[in-house]
Amino acid sequence: MACPACGGSDRVAIALGYWRCNSPVGRTTIIGVPINPAAPNSVLRPHQQIHYGPCGFEYQEATSAMPEVPACKCGMFSVGSCTRCKKYVCGTHGRLVSGMFLCKEHAEAEEQQVRARQDQEAAARAAAARASSVVKLGQGEIPQKIARLKKLLLESDKAPWEERRTPKGYRTNHANPFRAFFGRSTVTVYAPLEPAIPIGVLSWDFPNSGDTVFDTVTGEVRSGLTAAGIVVKMNYGYPGEESTSNGGALSSGQQELIAERLEQAARKLGLRV
Repeated sequence: MACPACGGSDRVAIALGYWRCNSPVGRTTIIGVPINPAAPNSVLRPHQQIHYGPCGFEYQEATSAMPEVPACKCGMFSVGSCTRCKKYVCGTHGRLVSGMFLCKEHAEAEEQQVRARQDQEAAARAAAARASSVVKLGQGEIPQKIARLKKLLLESDKAPWEERRTPKGYRTNHANPFRAFFGRSTVTVYAPLEPAIPIGVLSWDFPNSGDTVFDTVTGEVRSGLTAAGIVVKMNYGYPGEESTSNGGALSSGQQELIAERLEQAARKLGLRV
């Protein structure tokens, strides 16, 4: 018997008297093809594209070699019995669900149970993820760690305090202007800032004065901790000209990194963290 769908004869037996057609069949899809492929926004024209693959249609056919087989209630030969109710059903009124051959009624019930179990498992995973997040954030683990490490560093007599300064202006380098041709005409005048304990490099946001769409630019700057417990920028620059600027703000979202830098600084001093 030829396949009722495509008329092909290449088939494989799924069960006694139940077949799946493997005959090659062409399926047509419509795609858009540019009229002018060289143009970036060329108008598209419809084009038929044919894909070949197995037919896949399933159907029943009795053969002379078949023994006597119980019939389904619809009159067709059965391909198996339902695992739950033991009722013989054909391929149309029965199917495999969770590795079991079931009649239509029990198959639908099993599929509902499978979906319910999957929904419950997904809800349990989501609840576990939320609980983990709430525990971590609710206890204030990172802020507490930062506060503890700051206190540890500030109370240590091993803390390597460094002087800090910022440029406040310029003054003439030479009394005789003629000497300016042979050296720098001015030198920078600095104002002292509160000393700090160096803790490592952090990201800082600075006002952007360049020609760009961004209001700020971010830079990696050597940072430290003042006696007031404030994270600040340390001196940087060429030897003899090291200083820091008053501008810039500590970039957001660095709580974990700040805690890590403070812990590294404490460990370098041999402090128990």
